[in-house]
Amino acid sequence: MSEKVWQLKEEVSEEFRQKFPEMHPVTQQLLWNRGLDNQQKVDEFFNPDYSQDVHDPFLFRDMEGAVERIFKAVENKELIVVYGDYDVDGVSGATILATTLKRLGTERIHTHLPHREREGYGLNTGAVDEFVTMEAGLLITVDCGIANVEETAYAKDKGLDVIIVDHHHPKESLPPADFIIHAAIEGDPYPFKGLSGGGTAFKLAQAALSRSLNNNEAFEKWLLDLVAMSTIADMMELLGENRTLVKYGLMVLNKTPRLGLKHLIDIAKIKKPITGDDIGWRIGPRLNAAGRMDHANVALELLMTTDDYEARRLAELVNRQNTERQKETERMIGEIHEQIGEVPDEVKGLAASSATWPVSLLGLAAGRIAQKHARPTFIMSEFDDKVMGSGRAPEGVNLLDLLKEIDKLVPLEKYGGHAQACGFTMGPGKAGAFSDALDKVAREMLAGADLRPRLHLEAPLKLGDVTWRLWDDLEKFEPHGKGNERPLFLIPAVQPVGVQLVGNGEKHLKLQVSDPVSGVVKPAIAFGLGKKWGSTLTPESIIDLACEVDVNEWNGNRELQIKVEDIRLSE
Repeated sequence: MSEKVWQLKEEVSEEFRQKFPEMHPVTQQLLWNRGLDNQQKVDEFFNPDYSQDVHDPFLFRDMEGAVERIFKAVENKELIVVYGDYDVDGVSGATILATTLKRLGTERIHTHLPHREREGYGLNTGAVDEFVTMEAGLLITVDCGIANVEETAYAKDKGLDVIIVDHHHPKESLPPADFIIHAAIEGDPYPFKGLSGGGTAFKLAQAALSRSLNNNEAFEKWLLDLVAMSTIADMMELLGENRTLVKYGLMVLNKTPRLGLKHLIDIAKIKKPITGDDIGWRIGPRLNAAGRMDHANVALELLMTTDDYEARRLAELVNRQNTERQKETERMIGEIHEQIGEVPDEVKGLAASSATWPVSLLGLAAGRIAQKHARPTFIMSEFDDKVMGSGRAPEGVNLLDLLKEIDKLVPLEKYGGHAQACGFTMGPGKAGAFSDALDKVAREMLAGADLRPRLHLEAPLKLGDVTWRLWDDLEKFEPHGKGNERPLFLIPAVQPVGVQLVGNGEKHLKLQVSDPVSGVVKPAIAFGLGKKWGSTLTPESIIDLACEVDVNEWNGNRELQIKVEDIRLSE
């Protein structure tokens, strides 16, 4: 009955086991799965050391010149523009640079975040004209700019010096900026390539602070809460330098002096210690809601204000905006389901459009539909002069390949993004033609493809392996995120000796599962699986579980439990 494909990772080599004989076998497997195959990598992973595992920012090719140009601007009292993006990564990065510039001794800072719908992503010439009118001398882009070749050239022609701080994919040619701080561009010697936009901004801040006459060691570390938020919210890989920055950043976040964050944590009822999951599921969506529902300046002001009353007001505002965002997304999801109806197996791509759907929510809605139906999904908003769309896809599908073929049938004005997430624009009235083209192209390109969602299982476990010693080892893998996902295990051939439907509408299953060989019994919870399995399971059933190892806490008690992601009948 499982509709998901279970994929068990390759077993750890015997040679690797011999390297770390003192470790729990499951810990060995988890390290192997993450490519941590020598003592140095393992030590960096388990014991991140800020003094050793954070690289010298001057390893960036252009860092020396960028820092010199910033100090020249501060000394000459030039107006410095920090140009960010409207998501958590861009807002955090802009906050890092704006507060650092203040620390370096200038108040002549203008921070600009583009409006998602009116200006769109990245640098635009209208904003450049505004900066020229303001007589700015230096423009620093954060979490954008690397793809803005023409706009950067325009800024240079208008007399601005430009520093680009970014981590996105460049075009075939680089923009003609004075300095580019980007670890992943060809030829840059910086050793870690996976920084977020905010993380890259932090490296520039770190370099500039090191050249200041003040003692900035403590100030530098107080920026790490912003780095952690940017890295987790932008779903960057939590290995290498990112793991060190996030680990220390979470320590800072738990005692952050930022008044807006303090109030947001209180309003969102986030208990300490604050975790990476809290950023990903509770803090990040609230900060992102500002740029989705109105303007990201609200989030920027929240992070930068030093007025307690204003901090509380802004925290309450982004919390309300997030609630509105959730309601509006649910409305869209309902209307999308009405449009697409039942999805037969032969349909390989889904599309829906409306003139009432906000552009800012298209990606969220597309992601939900793609996840539910395991199909590449494009959701579009129609205007008088254009159609704007956003796409999301399940694992194994490349949206850009699909769009390349659709472009031959229905010309697109522009499109871009990644394999699993993209955006596009086309002329007015073309949404229907796009849907037809998608259907044709997807049927051809994905014929025979298994689009079912995949569960990547890290290791097989017996119920008897679920012990407090294992739990202590698993806790060392926090914080979790991309590249270091929360471990999902396979527990095969157990019997549900107790089955209880729980929750609103009896949506969930509360189980007692038994190993028929050893007799070990453990409690389990299966969220959302009540309807599917509640009337099917009997004490005689033999089932496999795809699950996490979890702790259930109530009334001061702590109990190990199995958190079930999926169930299948054992073969």
